Amino acid sequence: MKHGQNGAQKKGGPANAAKHDHVYLRHILNAMNEALELSKGLDEKSFKANRTVQLAIITLLQIVGEASKQVSHDMRSAHADIPWKKMSGMRDKLLHDYLGVDMDLIWVTLTKDLPVIKIRVVKVLEPDVKTV
Repeated sequence: MKHGQNGAQKKGGPANAAKHDHVYLRHILNAMNEALELSKGLDEKSFKANRTVQLAIITLLQIVGEASKQVSHDMRSAHADIPWKKMSGMRDKLLHDYLGVDMDLIWVTLTKDLPVIKIRVVKVLEPDVKTV
């Protein structure tokens, strides 16, 4: 049996890894969809004035980052156009440096980066993704 990052045993071979990856890719896609839906209709000023939405978006970005850490090395290598390290790095920054969260960076991530990354994640999940 193989052991994961946290020492937990992983069962199975490549087919199981692909299934495992797709579960986490789904989590990434769902969190991105929720973040984009929450911010729909907001401009930057409205976003920065709404602490509830900010906190929700931050939590969803943490989910994206944590799920990206769970995707296998093979999958990350095969889809190097997805910024896996940046996604997981943002999660670490949001979680461990919560007092230093830069809302300008969150806004850019939300409005510029997420839509592009979402398209890339959907392409990996195709044909599993019927609607986005």
